[in-house]
Amino acid sequence: MGAYSKRDLSDYLQRDNQSLENAPKAKPVDIKPLYIFSGELCERYVFDTEADISWRGNVTAQKAEWVASSIEIGLELFNYVLMANLGGS
Repeated sequence: MGAYSKRDLSDYLQRDNQSLENAPKAKPVDIKPLYIFSGELCERYVFDTEADISWRGNVTAQKAEWVASSIEIGLELFNYVLMANLGGS
């Protein structure tokens, strides 16, 4: 099953279902650029801090912070750059 346990996947699916159920209650937020993103990892995961990443940000083993000109680009950086450099400790 890879790096995720059945419990991890079950928890994820439960949160995903809760998010979908609450979607009609969501209210739009007016956010202005530049967008600042950050993410911290759970204890057993680390970012590959030796990877050569060309972006406006900082990565430590447990935390990543970056800036993007749009929300879409910021999320793409998270998905394609950070998740590609994720490993177990």
